[in-house]
Amino acid sequence: MRRVLERAEASWRIDRSALVIPPQMVVSGREQQNISLVGDDKWLLECAIARPTKAHEACICFGRIADADERELIREYLFLSLNYDSRDNVRGRLGVLKPGSLMQVGNIIRHFLQEVREAGLRLHEIDQPWLDQWLSAKRHLAPATLVYKILCVRRLALYTPSLSFRGIEIAPWGNRSATRIAGYRGGRENVTPRIPEAISAPALRWAMFYVHHGIDDLIARHRIAGINIAARRQRVSPKLSDQRLRAYLDALEASGSGVPATQDGRPAWPEICKASGLGVAVLKARSAMLEKAISQLGTERPGASSGWASMPGTNIAWRSHLPSFSSRYTFIPAIAACYLVIGLLSGMRGEEAAALKRGCLRLMRDEHGKVKGYELVGRIFKTRKNVDGAEHRWTVIEPVARAVLAAIRLQDYLHNSADRTEAPRDDEPLFKPALIRGVGNVQLTAHQSTVYLNYFAKECRRLAEEMAAAAPAEADRILALYHIPDEGDEPWRWRTRQLRRTLAWYIASQPFGVIAGMIQYGHASAMMFEGYAGTSQSGFRSEIEEERRLAQLSDIVEMYEDWKAGINPGGPMRSKLVAEFTSIRNKIGDLPGTVVDDRRRAKMLSNTAVTLHPGYINDCFFYADHALCLKVKGAEAQPAFTRCQPARCPNSVVARRHVLALQSCIADAETMKNGKNISPIQKHAIEAQIDIYRQLLEQVER
Repeated sequence: MRRVLERAEASWRIDRSALVIPPQMVVSGREQQNISLVGDDKWLLECAIARPTKAHEACICFGRIADADERELIREYLFLSLNYDSRDNVRGRLGVLKPGSLMQVGNIIRHFLQEVREAGLRLHEIDQPWLDQWLSAKRHLAPATLVYKILCVRRLALYTPSLSFRGIEIAPWGNRSATRIAGYRGGRENVTPRIPEAISAPALRWAMFYVHHGIDDLIARHRIAGINIAARRQRVSPKLSDQRLRAYLDALEASGSGVPATQDGRPAWPEICKASGLGVAVLKARSAMLEKAISQLGTERPGASSGWASMPGTNIAWRSHLPSFSSRYTFIPAIAACYLVIGLLSGMRGEEAAALKRGCLRLMRDEHGKVKGYELVGRIFKTRKNVDGAEHRWTVIEPVARAVLAAIRLQDYLHNSADRTEAPRDDEPLFKPALIRGVGNVQLTAHQSTVYLNYFAKECRRLAEEMAAAAPAEADRILALYHIPDEGDEPWRWRTRQLRRTLAWYIASQPFGVIAGMIQYGHASAMMFEGYAGTSQSGFRSEIEEERRLAQLSDIVEMYEDWKAGINPGGPMRSKLVAEFTSIRNKIGDLPGTVVDDRRRAKMLSNTAVTLHPGYINDCFFYADHALCLKVKGAEAQPAFTRCQPARCPNSVVARRHVLALQSCIADAETMKNGKNISPIQKHAIEAQIDIYRQLLEQVER
């Protein structure tokens, strides 16, 4: 096959004894680790990577590239990616790469060279028609992926004068932007999917259960089952074997446990071997002792008597049993549960949550020393020019603080069970992989976090189905509370970036559900918004504002469609809103039988949606001059639903989506009115409120 590369000159244009990583890219305190030279077969990049990353991504091994010329080209390309000076070149606006991306970039260039080889070309023979054909074959990929590949090819052309090989001698795609070439269009909505309430609610219930009870149950079970038998399983005398087995059976009797057995009633040999320190052959030779113990103590599934906590809202334990050899694997969903609570209720990006340290939690106290809030201290990496990011503080709510403490308890146990003599430090990662065997990453990476979250959801689904099968009388309630449903025909694919997007949507839209109740929108959403969302560094405020804009527009479009279908809104704002809808319909010709562009209709309605604030039993088209909730001393210039008078305030409107909430309020009020110890004055006040609810309901339903 024809060679792809041709040497430009005999000598190397890049000094093989130069340092790979420039000093300004080295993380503070790691200067002594910056030792890799250009000519080394292995580049160690850990000194320049502050984000959590896989161990193999922090090391570039050139020995895996068989072709010598290709190996040297990629070596020089990656070096220039970190060190190239653009010199204000028109095509030099690419900037330098970060060391953590070298592994991915190197793979892209290797695949590109392979495609050039298969086309029968040399690198310097590439022309624009061939590049257009190469790109058209990849149009099935996401635009973001295409942009990355286009930039890699452009870098290859940009670096040509500095490479020791003849490179691309044209300007790929001219001066057109990579985003336009890839098919990006301006003004696109964030395409990261939000986690549906039907999926996030049971997942969050499971996660909080792990934080409060599950982790402690698993630690207690592993402490019993995780006996270190490396030194005990050795050849011993028959007398000592009898003593060990007798001691084990006496311990079972003292704890009120049965002899571990399989589902069909046979002895669970792996469990008994691990707990007694004896081999299967030794135990089977003493079957008489075991049979006698079984007749006296009975049998049970391994771990059935470990005292598992009951699931809130049910009368059944969350586990029926847990074999000792499986107990360590259950720490994976436990770690994921803590990560889920922190990610879903804090607003952190995945890499920011993964980079938290053990000592990240701070208590905020008032002048009397009482805890008034919580902060997490971490680092922001996105948009930061310095390689180790910038320190940042997130104001969080109590469930997040509890999740941090639970993660610390779990990591302390894993640390101690590894027989480490030194105590864990506060600057160590909060999230470490639950290593089953061997050596792995020092801390949880973004990819591992995604794997852990999906494993957590799968395990929770299995446990919910087991509980429902074990308690048929409570099956419906168990499945309603704790079963994580599929999305369509497949399980929901969890990704760390979905957590931040979902939280932004909940704060912006303020729906009433499990997450809304967890965040306590009456107080905590304002505290969180002004805390972690209130700084431009995190970028979270802009995301919330965008979600709020989309939520407002979605609500007003829904009202407009209902009005067209004959369902009029209710409330004092009704006549003004109907007049606005009529005017918009007349302008765009949105009459029955006509086709109207959705974008044009949304544009017309967007002005109406600017002041819309969604609520539980009504929405508020907020105009400060008319707002009754502001007629209170010290009121802020924003809607206060706790003081809202939906039947009187000129800003109030009731839509079809509020009907169920109003019906629920009426039912609750009727129950309260018929309760004990209700005075006539209280009953009269409740009846007056019921009349208000019914008036609003009638305005929508008629």
